Amino acid sequence: MISLTRKDLLLTLMVTILWAIHAPIMKLGVQTVDPIALNTMRFALTAMLFLPFVRKISWSDLLKLIPVSLFFVCGNLIFAYLALTYITSNSFIVIVQISQPITLLFAYFFFQEKFGLPTTIGILISLCGLIVVFGAPDIASSPKGAILACLAALSWSIGSLMMKRTGHIAPASFLAYAYLIGTFVALTTSALIEDGQIERVINADKSILGFVLAYQVLIMGSMTIVWSGLMSRNPAQLVTPFLMLQPIFAVIASYFILGEVLNENIFWGGLVVLGGIGIINFRKIQKYQSDKAALRRES
Repeated sequence: MISLTRKDLLLTLMVTILWAIHAPIMKLGVQTVDPIALNTMRFALTAMLFLPFVRKISWSDLLKLIPVSLFFVCGNLIFAYLALTYITSNSFIVIVQISQPITLLFAYFFFQEKFGLPTTIGILISLCGLIVVFGAPDIASSPKGAILACLAALSWSIGSLMMKRTGHIAPASFLAYAYLIGTFVALTTSALIEDGQIERVINADKSILGFVLAYQVLIMGSMTIVWSGLMSRNPAQLVTPFLMLQPIFAVIASYFILGEVLNENIFWGGLVVLGGIGIINFRKIQKYQSDKAALRRES
């Protein structure tokens, strides 16, 4: 039986918890300044943080980073921040869990990656849970937020698949260039869509804005590098299932940071969604263990 080392287990739990806490912190941010303007500042500061550590990359690699930045960085985060202006962070964190089933479906249709009946059942269960989640009061009163959250999950899925072509790029270089591209996209989008954002930034509570940006740039940037290391040292099948714990920590953080209380639709719908994802991850682990056993027998 292959398992994570104690160090990697602790690192995986740390990343999972800190990523989960990010949901209510994003909500806190969009309550302070305009969402796309906040993204612009986050992207620019992240790029500046990692630019001193970049390694030279080829023009072909830079071109590969453009669609990753457009989907994984810009589409994912801009849609996420916009969604949080309409729905609670609890609703958001449950909805975006469907990114894993969506990724599997995209991989099936566009990369001919096959999966069996158990995984199909898991995907269907997750989508059924999403229907229950859509009955939550905040979503029912503002379905636009749920649609934006789904678009964030969709962008994350497409960007994740495109990252298969950029896995050889050093994490610091990946973050610096991807977020630098994202800065220009977010700045242009904010200028076209938002009004008075500069005044709101100037008049914002600087302690809250500073905390939000520091968490997003320093903590989230660092955790991305830690996650990259975990994925390079361990099979994805053993690491990614821990992300299922995110909604639990996010709900706790949302209560203490924002005072949000979990409603029945989010609770039961979230359980169904996570149940479906659990089936998917369990099947992945089973397949990985059987493949490893088969290789050992052949050798």
